[in-house]
Amino acid sequence: MNENVKQNSMKTWVLLLFLLAMVLSTIGGAYAYITAKTQEISNRFEPVEVTCQVEETFDGAVKQDVCIRNTGDINGFIRAMLVFTWVDGDGKVLSDAPAEGTDYTIEWGSDQWKKGSDGFWYYSASVAPNATTELLIKSVTPTEAPEGHELQVQIFATAIQADPPTVVAGAWGVTVTDHMITPS
Repeated sequence: MNENVKQNSMKTWVLLLFLLAMVLSTIGGAYAYITAKTQEISNRFEPVEVTCQVEETFDGAVKQDVCIRNTGDINGFIRAMLVFTWVDGDGKVLSDAPAEGTDYTIEWGSDQWKKGSDGFWYYSASVAPNATTELLIKSVTPTEAPEGHELQVQIFATAIQADPPTVVAGAWGVTVTDHMITPS
């Protein structure tokens, strides 16, 4: 009986070794086939650029036709900060800020621009690459300047990607509904 147990044990080991050899050759063959027949796929990540530029005309005293161009390569939302100051001939800023209606008149542009509680003006629609917003300002004209000073109107614009809307909502603290911004 001892002989039968040894033969069965030997047959079991031979069978296991045979099965192991089959599994390894199948895996090796499958790997060889996949590596020989599969094309390499290149997954390139290309970052987008979201930038903008203020466009305006200025004749020395009157700033007019102010809009913002999306100079990036993706749809973006745009906001602008307007800074009004008196500047002397040496470029020094007077501490007293000019007052609208007293020191200058302003004719606002499109009603697509909404002023937020943070002081920024938000263009409510997203702007396509190389497109411009509607006019933010039609014209700004100084009425009376302090002696030796002139009115300076600086416009600082920023842009942010329009999609996904959660990006602009989180970064700027605005509400975005149907690709339209509502500032807080």
